[in-house]
Amino acid sequence: MVDQSGECWLWRGSLHDWGYGQVRLIKGNMYAHRLAYILTHGDIPPGMYICHSCDNPACVRPEHLFAGTPMENSQDMISKGRIGTRKLTTEAVLEIREKYATGETSIPKLAREYGVANTTVFHVVARRTWRHI
Repeated sequence: MVDQSGECWLWRGSLHDWGYGQVRLIKGNMYAHRLAYILTHGDIPPGMYICHSCDNPACVRPEHLFAGTPMENSQDMISKGRIGTRKLTTEAVLEIREKYATGETSIPKLAREYGVANTTVFHVVARRTWRHI
């Protein structure tokens, strides 16, 4: 269920609406990146988030995951430009889909190129948004 062919190890199972992998466990669902962190690093400290250095919500590569406080997560988002992003145009959506379809680029690279969040690009290429195009 994990594609390890690229820099990011992408979860290929069920995805949450925001692009995060999710796993069904006996006690309920868990985000796949949190499970990957637990399996590699041990328990997640109380109140901590598991953040992605790569900004790819579907990534479960342990080297790309780190524990951070909610404040650190917010600071990480701001420093990477994931807050106050601009809106996409029809032309940009078509370009993103075309570039991603070639397999020569990644969601994080496209997000940086177009100044939007990774989840925005994920939803565009998955046709969860901009469906009319």
